[in-house]
Amino acid sequence: MWSIAFVGYGVLLALTAWRARKFDAPTVEPSSTLVAARPRASDVVFWLGCSAFPALLLIGTTERLTREVAAMPFLWILPLLLYLVSFIVAFDVEGAYHRFSFGVGLALASCLAVFSLRAATDVGLLGECIALGGAQFVASTTCHGELSRARPATRHLTLFYLVLASGGALGGLFRRADRSSSVRPLRRVADRAGRFVSCSR
Repeated sequence: MWSIAFVGYGVLLALTAWRARKFDAPTVEPSSTLVAARPRASDVVFWLGCSAFPALLLIGTTERLTREVAAMPFLWILPLLLYLVSFIVAFDVEGAYHRFSFGVGLALASCLAVFSLRAATDVGLLGECIALGGAQFVASTTCHGELSRARPATRHLTLFYLVLASGGALGGLFRRADRSSSVRPLRRVADRAGRFVSCSR
């Protein structure tokens, strides 16, 4: 249901952008920040991927916590809150995103998330919320931070935000196609890591 609504939102946004092209834009003096080349196809694909992955993580983390960890009321608010905060940190807080720091944090958070999935019965509800929520937040902030760094000139912002909305819808559709697609890769990595450790002993 949410995926269908998100696709409808993207379609309406595209129609609005198309209709807005009929209106004359206000005259603005050209400057170095406005005069820029049209975004390449690779840029659009990059925007699409960086916007789809956080949406996929949001749905996957929510389903993992609410269905397989604990059926608690309002537990779904935590992944949604982390998703929205990652947007604020990346786009609104000046200088909050540092590629190297978040890259290291993403590696550590991913290892912690794999461990929590591997030993779900041992870490408990709080531990799994911290591990999965932390990995989701760091990964989402990394993607949104890269989107903020790759934001084009003002004249191309309509296309930029349209692709962002389409990416979010794509993440939801991909999750619908495979309900555990965002958890299975982590589990496969955890299983392989576990087999490697067992064989090395």
